[in-house]
Amino acid sequence: MLDIDQFRSLIEQWKIEKQTIEQFLIHFNIYMYEQEEEFYSYFEEFVQTDLNYYIKKISL
Repeated sequence: MLDIDQFRSLIEQWKIEKQTIEQFLIHFNIYMYEQEEEFYSYFEEFVQTDLNYYIKKISL
């Protein structure tokens, strides 16, 4: 079993936060283009620069 320091080390080593954000943006954009009508029904006058994102917490 991993202790918290090993877990943090793996998060840094595998760049989990960076990869998570990159994948979120990829899939968000896929949704925006492939399901355009539905997307804009939820997000209306969406502008990419209005999108703010961050990772608040990583946990097991």
